[in-house]
Amino acid sequence: MTLVYVLVNLRPGKEKNLIDRVKEEKEVNVLEYHTVYGEYDIILKIEVQNLEDIRRFLLDKIRSLDFVEKTITLIVSE
Repeated sequence: MTLVYVLVNLRPGKEKNLIDRVKEEKEVNVLEYHTVYGEYDIILKIEVQNLEDIRRFLLDKIRSLDFVEKTITLIVSE
């Protein structure tokens, strides 16, 4: 398993929309999600089987949402 952090920028007021979507996620294991203040709006902590799972999750489930402005993906190298 690979641990991944995803930092997400959203249009203002859309935090709950994204959290509701990731709560329903079945293809990757969403371990944690937090609304934060600062440069990013949401931090997701996910666990995936492989890099293809990351690509599919980000492109099909997160970045395809019209209220998501930007993502930064951090793959843990332990």
